[in-house]
Amino acid sequence: MSGLKVEVIKTALLENFPSGSSISYFNERLYVAGDDAQTLLILDTDYSHIGEIRLFDFAGKRIPKPVKADLETSCIVHASGVTQLLLMGSGATPAREIAIAIPLNGEDLTSLLFPVIHTGEFIRRVQAKVLEINIEAMALVGERLLLGNRGNDTHPVNQIVITDIALIDSPYTCSLSVVPLQLPGKFYGISEMCYHREHDVLWFTFSTEATGNAYDDGVIGDSFIGWLDQASQAIGLPNIALTGIINLSVADPVFKNEKIEGICFEPSTGTDVIAHLVSDNDRGDTRLFHIRLRRS
Repeated sequence: MSGLKVEVIKTALLENFPSGSSISYFNERLYVAGDDAQTLLILDTDYSHIGEIRLFDFAGKRIPKPVKADLETSCIVHASGVTQLLLMGSGATPAREIAIAIPLNGEDLTSLLFPVIHTGEFIRRVQAKVLEINIEAMALVGERLLLGNRGNDTHPVNQIVITDIALIDSPYTCSLSVVPLQLPGKFYGISEMCYHREHDVLWFTFSTEATGNAYDDGVIGDSFIGWLDQASQAIGLPNIALTGIINLSVADPVFKNEKIEGICFEPSTGTDVIAHLVSDNDRGDTRLFHIRLRRS
């Protein structure tokens, strides 16, 4: 199966939530982060507001760029018997060398504060193995925690950092290796990953942005969805090559000029999968897309 059909079920514009950068699903709830947002947004799968978790305390709608934590990615992990939402900063500046782990144990999270995990020691280890640090994607495949390091116009290559959940508590000693991610044809910058365990498929989102480094924004181009079949075996290879990739703007014009930053899936056992995407337009808004993906 090499083709992919994208059906847009619903879209929603979140004018009051800035810079959507990641989205995760757990127990019929969606957790949406923004790279300069002060809160984590909690929605149901119809995009109705459930609540927010305060992560930072700054004046104004958006955290200033020089000091923002740049939480670019998130995924659901299981550590010490607890299901947690792990959020990670890009690592591109000292202010962005952080992670936050939020336990999803059913209690009211909206009144709690969560400590920042400083990832600087881990970032130093990664920097020794990559061209330029800019962590934009994360997924858990079995016991392996994958981080997607985004390339740019100066370094047009994406790299997959392979580690494990010990990163949270043992940044000095957690496992660490780096492999290149091979795309067919032109370079696109990785923006998220999400593993669909039932199908053993690792899904990716990519976006294009005219920038030559990990700090500055650039003109937004098209966004893409890619996938890797038999992912649990493929990530052990010395190079990771995508099974397929499609241009979302070609699949549906609604994606034109949308910088897709995140993807997550609802549980499913059939051939179709139901996904949610989040996009950032660099102007302070966030848009969500509820979609169905069908392989052919």
